[in-house]
Amino acid sequence: MVSFYGSSIDFQNFYDHLCSVYSRSRDWVLVHALQKGVGIHHGLVPKYIQKEIIRLFNEGYLKVLLSTTTITEGVNTNAKNILILSHKKGDKDLKTFDALNIAGRAGRFLKHYSGNVISLDSGFTKIKDGDGEPIKHKNYDENSTKAEIDLFHTDKQYLKPEDIQRKQTIESLQEQSEIPSEILDQYKVISKKEKIEMFGNISNCTVAELQEIDNMINYYARSKNITYKGVEVIIRIVLPYVKNKKLIWMMTNCPKNGNDLILTVLLYSYLRNGFKGMVEYYSRDNDINKAISDTADFVYNTLKYQVVKYFGAFNLMYKYYMSKQRACSIDDVTGIESILLKLEYNANTEKARIASDYGVPQKVIDYYDSSQEEESQRIKNSFDQYELTSFEKVDLIIR
Repeated sequence: MVSFYGSSIDFQNFYDHLCSVYSRSRDWVLVHALQKGVGIHHGLVPKYIQKEIIRLFNEGYLKVLLSTTTITEGVNTNAKNILILSHKKGDKDLKTFDALNIAGRAGRFLKHYSGNVISLDSGFTKIKDGDGEPIKHKNYDENSTKAEIDLFHTDKQYLKPEDIQRKQTIESLQEQSEIPSEILDQYKVISKKEKIEMFGNISNCTVAELQEIDNMINYYARSKNITYKGVEVIIRIVLPYVKNKKLIWMMTNCPKNGNDLILTVLLYSYLRNGFKGMVEYYSRDNDINKAISDTADFVYNTLKYQVVKYFGAFNLMYKYYMSKQRACSIDDVTGIESILLKLEYNANTEKARIASDYGVPQKVIDYYDSSQEEESQRIKNSFDQYELTSFEKVDLIIR
């Protein structure tokens, strides 16, 4: 039993849960901070941990809350005093709107009618008290540089002559490809030209490569995991369009003493054991703080955004290609959408996705994901006290 500032049974259960779930987590800086009555809030930890830290702070079990600018993103606390340490958001200056939003976190009506904002950075005060820059959007600015996607969301009056020419070239490619607009207009985070080229890459796949993709889709339906060969066929198809340097590195390099691509290994590990499994993977060569930081960066920045984006575009064009081959509706083709849902929500079923959105420990999500009553009961029986409390709260919502 650890003695906490303003301790409670709930606080103790949460602390014990963190220590049991993440190996060597007693060395985690977040756990050390909790022992001293200090909360740490940022976007790169599982959602349920963020929620619990805010709850403990609002209920007085934490006396100090350290936070990044994530505190402005729909998070309400009853803090009376806010101490500002920097006028930066990452490596960029805050906007006036952001600075005012941060200052507005002091003295919320949840508990106080007024609060104090103490800035140790004069740059923050200048930004907060400034007039702010007018809101600009490249779709309404002729002089802004536009990506291919923007060309189809910008009125002609805001396009330069060269932009109009680029747009016409892409429209000509679309006409030649004979891919209907209702297909290319989906999944707009990837440009039409890139999707057309992706379709060409899929068309050029060998029978064996297409079989590897189909094998993986069937394997996932049975085991809820990927096949290495199937993923690496997809990587080959999407790699020419990936812009993110870190993801390119993961798609083109293998771990030490390994023959499989780093991204493939990480995806397999994540699908097998979730966030916890990734922490264990990174812990092999790092201390717990570095392992959790690397895991969070991969899961929340690379996997849920970058990987899902490119694999999602592949899935659209793969399903359309197979619908042409099979002379059926695209809706009748099973692609990798189940894998994409798992990567984005860390859940397979609707109930599990609701639980994931609400913010609960992984075991609770696994309970709702289980298709067998016996397995669900086994998972429930293994809940620690904190997981059981979380389950009882979310189960009221789901039911």
